[in-house]
Amino acid sequence: MQNLSAESLYYKYALFLFLFLSAFIVLTLVKFLLAKRFERAAEKTKNDFDDLLVNLLRGFDVVFDILFGLFFATQFVDLHERVDFYISRVSLIVVIFYVTRFLVTITNYGFRKILTSKKEKEEFDPTMLKVVRKVSGTVLWIVAIIVVLQNFGYNVSTLVGGLGLAGIALAFGLQSFLEDIFSFFSIYIDKPFKVGDSIQVGDDSGKVKRIGMKSTIIKTLRGENLVISNRELTQVRIHNYRTLRKRRVAFDIGVEYGTSKKKLEKISLIIKKIVKGIDQAEFSRVHFKEFGESALVFGVVYFVLVGDFRKHMDIREKVNFKIVEAFEKEKISMAFPSQTIYVRK
Repeated sequence: MQNLSAESLYYKYALFLFLFLSAFIVLTLVKFLLAKRFERAAEKTKNDFDDLLVNLLRGFDVVFDILFGLFFATQFVDLHERVDFYISRVSLIVVIFYVTRFLVTITNYGFRKILTSKKEKEEFDPTMLKVVRKVSGTVLWIVAIIVVLQNFGYNVSTLVGGLGLAGIALAFGLQSFLEDIFSFFSIYIDKPFKVGDSIQVGDDSGKVKRIGMKSTIIKTLRGENLVISNRELTQVRIHNYRTLRKRRVAFDIGVEYGTSKKKLEKISLIIKKIVKGIDQAEFSRVHFKEFGESALVFGVVYFVLVGDFRKHMDIREKVNFKIVEAFEKEKISMAFPSQTIYVRK
């Protein structure tokens, strides 16, 4: 009887090993053949859906194959009650893990397609895609954990109810944080600025480096990173220079009292000629504006037809140098704050 029992046990383990290896090899071959087929199809198509399928198949790696083989073998061979129990439990966790990862990948792909569908009409902002991926991934993994706990015999309804009450209490404690989150969605929907835009917030100017869920980072003109909460950004005035195509330049020039009428009449013609002769500068107006306290004041207005601030300043500098050069040539003296005192005996 002992020999027969030993032979029976040997047969059982041999059958279990055979079934395990068969399932493992068949699944591996099927995955390999499907991946090769999808790869060949992906080379002939321009869409990236075939690439997604290849990546999904490769996501089910050798760990999944082993657990699948073990689970398959236990369906036909009973080794031991405790062994079957542990294999079934571990297989459940692994399957839920891989299925959740599969769903996260599919969800990310879908959101990326939806959010980039308007890329031709407007510049795509990747910030929202990152946030949606984090939120959807977190939700899916929480659902996966709840499914695992439910299958292990835990009372999920009590757990969810407790989490709901805790969530309400936590929401009151994190009110300012949640306001920043809602402000982020407001920034994304209204699009007052995007990553890479040059903006001015109050007295600070710079380029938007990153838009996070709680705060936005701006690289200022001085070089440091300025971190501003999203809630604050939705409550202040923001100057966005992304769509700026030309900049208005307005300034006054004062010349000395005593300058002849003939020279005063020349000033407007000189400045007008200078501005019109410079590329990417558009003349607007120049007038003898007023009699100042210590100068005869001319008001000058023109436009620089570039949005880049550095180029804008280069053109302004060129205009100023040419005005100084022309005034020196015509012997027109610029005024500086001064007073003349007449003394009568």
